[in-house]
Amino acid sequence: MLKKFIAVLGLLACSTVSFAQSNVEGFYVGLSAGKADLDTHKFPGLTYTRYDHEDTAYKLFAGYSFNKLLSAELSYNNLGTGNSAIVEDGGITAQTKVTATVIALKISPMSDALISPFVKVGASHLRNKETSSEPANGKKSSVEVYYGLGAEYALGKSASLVLEYENFGKNGTVDENSRDPSKVSPKAISLGVKFRL
Repeated sequence: MLKKFIAVLGLLACSTVSFAQSNVEGFYVGLSAGKADLDTHKFPGLTYTRYDHEDTAYKLFAGYSFNKLLSAELSYNNLGTGNSAIVEDGGITAQTKVTATVIALKISPMSDALISPFVKVGASHLRNKETSSEPANGKKSSVEVYYGLGAEYALGKSASLVLEYENFGKNGTVDENSRDPSKVSPKAISLGVKFRL
């Protein structure tokens, strides 16, 4: 997923041309949607009849641009739901729901360009809730290292399209006897719209 995304960004960067934008400093808001891969841990000793851990992802974000290079951004990410089923113990089903709140610094070295690549680094408050057909349900929250990379395409002086890859860290357990939810390592690719205020 990440290698393909980097290849697309490389092609976009080759086509970049200068595009002066006004109101570089100030607040912005946006929303996006895309595909999330929860990458839920598969226990090697179990036989899965269902393993579906990709879903639609949604994000709301807001930020402040300090200058052409640096911004701070806060986002809420609904990364969707995964579903599993195993044959052991008479058949058990489990549903995993993952959300993340992220605060990050965003670095945009070419913010004056029509197509502006960026990188983001920060912290993700990752929430992992697992609901099972057996009594052992679990949920876990943790703060994880977050990173993202992408590009913005200017639609005008106050709006842009945002294509982005994000990695939200890891949360959960790889111990099938634990009451904690199964480990997830969610990642997402999304396309959104950003508006400068």
